[in-house]
Amino acid sequence: MGSLEIAATTSRPYTRAISQLGMSKNWVAALRLLDEMQDSSLELDGFVCSAAIKACERSQQWQHSLQLLRNMQQSTVECDVVAWSASISSCEKGCAWSQAVQMLADMWQCRVAPNTMSYSSALSALGSNTNWDTSLRLLIEMQDYSIESNFFIFSAAIKACERGQQWQHSLQLLVDMQQTKVQCDVVCWSAAISSCEKASAWAQAVQLLADMWQCLVVPNIISYSAALSACEKGQQWEQAFQFMFDLWQHSIEQDVVSYGAAMSACEKGKQWEFALKLLADMRHHKLPTTLVASNAAITACEKSPPWE
Repeated sequence: MGSLEIAATTSRPYTRAISQLGMSKNWVAALRLLDEMQDSSLELDGFVCSAAIKACERSQQWQHSLQLLRNMQQSTVECDVVAWSASISSCEKGCAWSQAVQMLADMWQCRVAPNTMSYSSALSALGSNTNWDTSLRLLIEMQDYSIESNFFIFSAAIKACERGQQWQHSLQLLVDMQQTKVQCDVVCWSAAISSCEKASAWAQAVQLLADMWQCLVVPNIISYSAALSACEKGQQWEQAFQFMFDLWQHSIEQDVVSYGAAMSACEKGKQWEFALKLLADMRHHKLPTTLVASNAAITACEKSPPWE
């Protein structure tokens, strides 16, 4: 669909066509239609401009989204919260986190109040890097302006804290979710456990895994792998072996990551018998024996020779 094959006298047919092009991620054709509309001296409105911005958003063309928003500001077309939020979401999909945060600030300066979607997109952009302090600042800002938080917002903030090794903040966000009755699923719990693992806070990781069961949230292999890695760093081989037993007991399929972490924990604890048992179990389940797992088993035997 390169151009409209009808004599359009309003923006509505263009809006529909641009929206359809956006759904198929044909942002080039969508912008071409917008230019065609202007060449026909048809008046642009917020609907057709927002449709064009969303078309760019779906194709991760954040630079074009921002340019369209600037064009709206320079013209008489109203830039509402939908257009702003779509532009922020475009930055998030394009991993342009600094632009997403700046646009959120620009909204307030332009007297357009951001909504939950606006903050969710900005926080998702921050969740892909280590700007945990900015994520927490935006959460506080939402509370100050009484903007409702949701699962996606908390999840993005926890992931940012995970990447920044801020396990205390991750745990506090979990508490905040429970207090505000926002559903806390296995993804959020696993990210918090991973945050503890990255900060070598093995005891907190172990406690979080226990809390998941108490809160009736069933851990998955990602949850256990993070806890196992935390035990490895803390040289807690007994707890690591217990986690492997839990995986078997609850029929949660193990992977090479979980086995590797458990064997490394056994190696650091000089438990060659358990390390070899895990290695044999990997082969029994036809999992590829990684170099990490093999080296862990060999090193465990070297530290505590079986003939002693």
